[in-house]
Amino acid sequence: MTKVGVMLCFFAVLFLCCRQGNIMTEDLEDSNFEETKERKKNKRGRFGYYDLNSLEQAYDELSTSLNNLRSLYYYRDDGFNISLFSDIDDEFRIKDNIFIMDDNVYAVLHGSIDVVGNLKKIVIDLNEDQSSYMYKNFNGHSLVAKLDHISQFTIFAIMKAYYDVKGNQLLEKLKYSKDIEGLKKIKLMIDDFCVEWAKLVAEVQKIINDVAVFADAYIKIKNDRFKDNEKISYMKSIEDGLRPIAVLDINNFNQVCSDSLICKLKNELVRLANQILDKGDDLLNALQPQNSIP
Repeated sequence: MTKVGVMLCFFAVLFLCCRQGNIMTEDLEDSNFEETKERKKNKRGRFGYYDLNSLEQAYDELSTSLNNLRSLYYYRDDGFNISLFSDIDDEFRIKDNIFIMDDNVYAVLHGSIDVVGNLKKIVIDLNEDQSSYMYKNFNGHSLVAKLDHISQFTIFAIMKAYYDVKGNQLLEKLKYSKDIEGLKKIKLMIDDFCVEWAKLVAEVQKIINDVAVFADAYIKIKNDRFKDNEKISYMKSIEDGLRPIAVLDINNFNQVCSDSLICKLKNELVRLANQILDKGDDLLNALQPQNSIP
């Protein structure tokens, strides 16, 4: 091989080596760039590496589920301008809304104008006076209070804990949680709660509407002194119809229910509400610095 040939061969090899080196450098730079992007997207926390995008999505989905729950609580039919408690006060001179939240009662009736109207027949039109409303029968103050408590210990308890400035404001504080799975778990429990709540509301509405049929019949003859037997029969039907609500032990999710659907739904809702509150507290406590041991 001539000197010229050797030199050409040398430069060819050198060119190939330089090109390969550049390719390897580019690959390394690309790899470093992707790794840098991944590190920016992922951070290490007490639960290990977490994906910021997934964390944000988990929080947003939890927020959406809670907003859906709140929408269920505040739903009212178009044109809803009923004031149940003003009517009770006007009729019996009792300010029941001091002890009972009207929104709680409307929530468990799903803000239905017709159902609230039927409830008024039962708790106002059937009762003769203040004493009758307060003490005599379940179809007065006791019924309204029981409806209030269904909401108070379930849907309202969740809303107060996650939204209310007087509560824990859990939703706002959980924005700083890095427990993606924990946030997802709360979201799924809230979704389950909304499904069960809709079932319970439907059952309460059915009970009130069915009892209102007997209430209408009673009201038509309540001033007829010759129809006492019919009045007794209608009143018994009213009491029997309301009994599934009357016997609810609201805050006990282990109540023995037999074949009562509303009781079983109440148990499930109270159980879910407690779990949702407890899991939120667990995630909140994980954010708090551990007390130093002296």
